[in-house]
Amino acid sequence: MRLKIRNFVLAVFALALVAGCGSSITLVMPVPSVYNFGSSKQLVLAEMTGRRSIKEEAQSELSKLARGTNWWQYSDKLDKGITIKLLGDNAKSEPIAPVKGEVFIKVEIFEWNAERGSKMVNKSVKVGKDYITQKVRKTIYKGSAVIGITTVDAKGRAHIAEREYNGISTIDKSTGDLRQMAKVAALSNALGNFLKDITPTFVRQQVKLDDEAEDMKPTVELIVKGAYAEAASSLSSWMERAPARSDVVYNLAVVTEGMGDLKKAKTLYSKALTLGSKPFYSVSLANCANRISAKNALEK
Repeated sequence: MRLKIRNFVLAVFALALVAGCGSSITLVMPVPSVYNFGSSKQLVLAEMTGRRSIKEEAQSELSKLARGTNWWQYSDKLDKGITIKLLGDNAKSEPIAPVKGEVFIKVEIFEWNAERGSKMVNKSVKVGKDYITQKVRKTIYKGSAVIGITTVDAKGRAHIAEREYNGISTIDKSTGDLRQMAKVAALSNALGNFLKDITPTFVRQQVKLDDEAEDMKPTVELIVKGAYAEAASSLSSWMERAPARSDVVYNLAVVTEGMGDLKKAKTLYSKALTLGSKPFYSVSLANCANRISAKNALEK
């Protein structure tokens, strides 16, 4: 599943590049990340191991990072005494199980440290009336963190099972508790790497319009301006009068997809291909099919 989704994302970008120049609209396509949790958007911290001070920092950082994804809502149930156990490819949480839309996570802190070091930096020093640049040694702290993550969804699936995530950081500020800052930054980095693996990304794609015919240009201008409903109405009437014109059918497919009806758009793209053989017709059809697949994956 992990490799399949990555290849899918690469395929989407490749197809988008083939479309070329000309009038187009931009569609934003949600794509599942490495681990796909479907329509689930509630991330629940259910179990955590480690010292109390580490737990508090991890809770704070995870809450902040999850809400910053604009996908996940965050909550914790650490006070419920929940334990998550692996059962092969599945997992079980007791005494409370996640409901639909929830993903329970277990965080294990394996390493959380920071070491003092130094680096050479340039510093401007006043000598008499002039300033000269000198090399000076500056104290830095390098943080490191290793965490283990296990997840379970409402169907009992453990998409992530005791997977380790590493985090590193370098802090070279002049004031403050540099060691603590480096440790927190490294922990945040590790948690951020986990969130990248489970958070869908939004890919922007250009969909080319068929603007070659002179009598099509006014309608294309409507579409480019975002007047999809008006353009769709015009193209639908036009298609009834001239059912054999591939550009009419194709542009209706584009505007239909722009309004969110992907399945109908796919049917129209296929119809356009039977009437004309322009290369970008097949590209748009393939991209539409990929958008449908991604949409279905995120609605499971």
